[in-house]
Amino acid sequence: MADKQPPVAPRRRVLVIGWDAADWAILNPLLDAGRMPHLARLVAAGVVGNLASLAPCLSPLLWTSVATGKTADKHGILGFVEASAEGMGTVPAQSHSRRCKALWNLLGEHGLQSCVIAWPVSDPAEAISGVYVSERLLETLVERPEQRAALPAGCVYPERLTPFVAALRLHPGELTAADLEPLLPSSAEIDVRQDPRPARLARHYARCVTVHAVATAAMAAEPWDFFAVYYEMLDRVGHDFMPYRAPLLAGVSAEDQQRYGGVVEAVYEFHDALLGRLVELAGAETTVILLSDHGFQAGARRPPYRPRAAAGVAADGADWHRPLGVLALRGPGLKCDERLYGASLLDITPTVLALFGLPVGLDMDGRVLLGAFAAAPTVTTVASWEDGPWPRQPAAAATDVEARAVAVRQLVALGYLAADAAVGSAAALTAQREALFNLATVHLHHGRPATALPLFERLCELEPYLARYEIARLHALSRLGRQAEVLAHDARLQAQGLGGANLDLLAASALAASGQEARALARLEQAAEREPDNPVVPLVTGSHHQGRGRTDLAAACYRRALALDPTQAEAHSGLAQLALDRADFESALEHALASLREVFWNPSAQYRLGRALEGLGEMPRARLAYEHALSQAPDFGQARYRLAALLEQAGDLLGAHAQRQIAFGFAPANPVTGEGRHTA
Repeated sequence: MADKQPPVAPRRRVLVIGWDAADWAILNPLLDAGRMPHLARLVAAGVVGNLASLAPCLSPLLWTSVATGKTADKHGILGFVEASAEGMGTVPAQSHSRRCKALWNLLGEHGLQSCVIAWPVSDPAEAISGVYVSERLLETLVERPEQRAALPAGCVYPERLTPFVAALRLHPGELTAADLEPLLPSSAEIDVRQDPRPARLARHYARCVTVHAVATAAMAAEPWDFFAVYYEMLDRVGHDFMPYRAPLLAGVSAEDQQRYGGVVEAVYEFHDALLGRLVELAGAETTVILLSDHGFQAGARRPPYRPRAAAGVAADGADWHRPLGVLALRGPGLKCDERLYGASLLDITPTVLALFGLPVGLDMDGRVLLGAFAAAPTVTTVASWEDGPWPRQPAAAATDVEARAVAVRQLVALGYLAADAAVGSAAALTAQREALFNLATVHLHHGRPATALPLFERLCELEPYLARYEIARLHALSRLGRQAEVLAHDARLQAQGLGGANLDLLAASALAASGQEARALARLEQAAEREPDNPVVPLVTGSHHQGRGRTDLAAACYRRALALDPTQAEAHSGLAQLALDRADFESALEHALASLREVFWNPSAQYRLGRALEGLGEMPRARLAYEHALSQAPDFGQARYRLAALLEQAGDLLGAHAQRQIAFGFAPANPVTGEGRHTA
């Protein structure tokens, strides 16, 4: 009789679901009300947390960072559109413009099959090990039956699936008012000849249902180890219908709020049903990762209502984005019903690689989310995944110009692009400049002002007195400590009538640094007069007063910032420091914890938490807080010395010695776990 073979471990499968712009501020009340049962089960069986976004907060850059683990300066996707090859217009950002491999490329090199459905910047389709359906599928949906056409070349890989995918499309023209009733109960009463909003909702719904139909069909019929599907509807519906949600915005009629105010929540509930079907098809042993690239303003911080002709929605699309998205993970080997802190969009690719037992590239900017695992996996590294073959599909045929123009017009309708962004050499030039601006913003966001500054300088030469470019240049100069130049540019811009709260805050910082306290205070007061409801103004003013020992004024400013925006982590952190200064350790603890509940990747608040806990005699918890601070900011000298002192008190002389060595720069960082990594 043959020896009994040991059981074979089930093959790991990972499902990544992207919900663009999903926000816990909307999800949590729906979860509490029992209106999202499928998400509730996912949350209860896994780990959840905020997901830190990146700057600039634009979906093509962000979702490409999700798929690569790299920042936009490395992956090369720098905007919604790019100049067309002939330079006489723009096209949506192209997959072949991405300069590094995505997850599906990496997994394919190890014999793993992927299905990628409608991921941002996925056109033209890539030849991968598995199935790839580009986002251009959604631009082939039509309003009238006679407009239907076959899918263009380069939309689906492998090509044998093209007729199958084409047949799954739901065209907006096929929908009736009854189809929209679950999302818009009064749809049958609306005269769509006068009100275009139901038609816009129908287009968003048709696009979403098409993605879901293709995803579920591929999931059931095709072999896969990794599955990635992206749903754009929450973002698009947010731009069109969030202005009508309570509380009532100035300029929105009570009638419009009554009619359209429930659309956003209804669409969230619809997504919960889609989630349930995906999880059911994937199976209980599949690891599920649900995430959004950013949040969405839903309350008092919504931008002003600015109706547009024939649309009735607010412009300036990115102004609606909040910097924290959502993250939920469930699967074998992961923790259950716990919170996860400090996650970033950049961490998704390293974490998926670790789930498959594959090495993380040292040139990736993210890290493995070890806090999600019940038992930390062994994480290995490789210098880079970029060596070796990388099959790329050629650019799509020029015959699909109209579909690309439709996609650009969609972005104009959402407020992401100007109305003249599609056609002509001027549009191509604008796309190139915006890509340069976004690249400079990436460098500034990641602590590289010296690299960002020449790019901002170039933009200001090309388009003098464009406020966005000018203010960005001043931010870079300020971070470099070049305050005299900040003040010189401030005078020049004010002479041109370009004053504003942002300019006032930058000038106040420069004036204070050069000893001109009275003028600095005057500019801070002017900023408050210009934008009395902007929480950043009292936050900056509070920090200014705190640095000069004016504690009562600082506290009042921080409380004002929190009254305007209760999620202001920096205001709580400032109040924690004020409490520490007066040895009120209980208040310091309360405010430090409140700060960390909003933003866990917050080394100053972690340090202040440690100081408060020390003051209360809770040394083990204080030690943990200092360790968190140092994992987030390895060069935080005060935190390292406090940790060394605690270790010494506990009798761990070797540990204390090691911490002091690191403080003097003798110990290397750990590139695998992120410990000792610079996080600027």
